[in-house]
Amino acid sequence: GKLIVTAGADGVLQVLDPSAGFASIHALEGHRDFIYSVALAGGTVFSGGGDGSLLAHSIATGELHYALGANAAAVRCLAVTSQGDVVTSGDDGNALLYRFWSYPLSGE
Repeated sequence: GKLIVTAGADGVLQVLDPSAGFASIHALEGHRDFIYSVALAGGTVFSGGGDGSLLAHSIATGELHYALGANAAAVRCLAVTSQGDVVTSGDDGNALLYRFWSYPLSGE
Protein backbone atom coordinates (compact mmCIF):
# COMPACT_ATOMS: atom_id res chain seq x y z
CA GLY A 1 0.00 0.00 0.00
CA LYS A 2 0.85 3.65 -0.01
CA LEU A 3 3.03 5.06 2.73
CA ILE A 4 3.75 8.58 3.99
CA VAL A 5 7.20 9.82 5.01
CA THR A 6 7.50 12.70 7.48
CA ALA A 7 10.55 14.57 8.75
CA GLY A 8 11.17 17.11 11.42
CA ALA A 9 13.32 19.00 13.85
CA ASP A 10 14.08 15.83 15.84
CA GLY A 11 16.25 14.53 12.96
CA VAL A 12 14.11 11.42 12.46
CA LEU A 13 12.09 10.44 9.39
CA GLN A 14 8.92 8.46 10.08
CA VAL A 15 7.42 6.04 7.54
CA LEU A 16 3.69 5.92 8.26
CA ASP A 17 0.94 3.59 7.01
CA PRO A 18 -2.32 5.54 6.54
CA SER A 19 -4.31 2.32 6.14
CA ALA A 20 -3.26 1.31 9.68
CA GLY A 21 -4.24 4.55 11.41
CA PHE A 22 -0.93 6.22 10.45
CA ALA A 23 1.06 3.68 12.44
CA SER A 24 4.82 4.13 12.25
CA ILE A 25 6.39 1.40 10.10
CA HIS A 26 9.98 2.64 10.49
CA ALA A 27 11.83 5.42 12.28
CA LEU A 28 14.71 6.35 9.98
CA GLU A 29 17.59 7.75 12.00
CA GLY A 30 21.06 9.07 11.29
CA HIS A 31 20.70 12.83 11.06
CA ARG A 32 22.50 14.90 13.69
CA ASP A 33 20.44 18.02 13.02
CA PHE A 34 17.08 19.17 11.62
CA ILE A 35 15.88 17.56 8.39
CA TYR A 36 15.22 20.29 5.82
CA SER A 37 14.57 18.37 2.61
CA VAL A 38 13.13 15.00 1.54
CA ALA A 39 12.71 13.23 -1.81
CA LEU A 40 11.45 9.72 -2.64
CA ALA A 41 12.63 7.57 -5.54
CA GLY A 42 12.79 3.88 -6.36
CA GLY A 43 11.98 2.65 -2.85
CA THR A 44 14.55 4.99 -1.31
CA VAL A 45 13.98 8.12 0.75
CA PHE A 46 16.68 10.78 0.49
CA SER A 47 16.93 13.42 3.21
CA GLY A 48 19.04 16.52 3.63
CA GLY A 49 20.06 17.75 7.05
CA GLY A 50 21.05 20.98 8.74
CA ASP A 51 24.60 19.70 9.10
CA GLY A 52 25.03 19.31 5.33
CA SER A 53 24.45 15.57 5.28
CA LEU A 54 22.54 13.57 2.65
CA LEU A 55 21.11 10.24 3.83
CA ALA A 56 19.51 7.48 1.77
CA HIS A 57 17.26 4.94 3.55
CA SER A 58 15.25 1.98 2.29
CA ILE A 59 11.54 2.72 2.71
CA ALA A 60 10.76 -1.01 2.91
CA THR A 61 13.32 -2.02 5.55
CA GLY A 62 14.38 1.25 7.18
CA GLU A 63 18.05 0.41 6.51
CA LEU A 64 20.48 3.30 6.02
CA HIS A 65 22.15 2.78 2.63
CA TYR A 66 24.28 5.93 2.37
CA ALA A 67 25.37 8.84 4.53
CA LEU A 68 27.20 11.52 2.59
CA GLY A 69 28.54 14.97 3.37
CA ALA A 70 26.60 16.76 0.67
CA ASN A 71 27.08 20.42 1.53
CA ALA A 72 29.11 22.47 3.99
CA ALA A 73 25.88 23.86 5.46
CA ALA A 74 22.18 22.88 5.59
CA VAL A 75 20.82 20.95 2.60
CA ARG A 76 17.73 23.08 1.90
CA CYS A 77 16.67 21.46 -1.34
CA LEU A 78 17.09 18.09 -2.99
CA ALA A 79 15.53 16.40 -5.98
CA VAL A 80 15.82 13.08 -7.79
CA THR A 81 15.69 13.04 -11.58
CA SER A 82 14.16 10.30 -13.72
CA GLN A 83 17.72 9.39 -14.75
CA GLY A 84 18.70 8.52 -11.18
CA ASP A 85 20.62 11.66 -10.32
CA VAL A 86 20.24 13.28 -6.89
CA VAL A 87 20.75 17.04 -6.88
CA THR A 88 21.30 18.93 -3.63
CA SER A 89 21.67 22.61 -2.83
CA GLY A 90 22.33 24.26 0.45
CA ASP A 91 23.13 27.27 2.52
CA ASP A 92 26.76 27.12 1.38
CA GLY A 93 25.63 28.23 -2.11
CA ASN A 94 26.68 24.98 -3.81
CA ALA A 95 24.66 22.58 -5.90
CA LEU A 96 25.93 18.99 -6.03
CA LEU A 97 25.00 16.09 -8.29
CA TYR A 98 25.15 12.42 -7.28
CA ARG A 99 24.42 9.36 -9.44
CA PHE A 100 22.83 6.51 -7.46
CA TRP A 101 21.45 4.40 -10.31
CA SER A 102 22.67 3.59 -13.77
CA TYR A 103 19.14 3.22 -15.17
CA PRO A 104 16.10 5.51 -15.42
CA LEU A 105 13.64 5.44 -12.51
CA SER A 106 10.51 5.69 -14.64
CA GLY A 107 8.02 2.83 -14.55
CA GLU A 108 8.63 1.88 -10.92
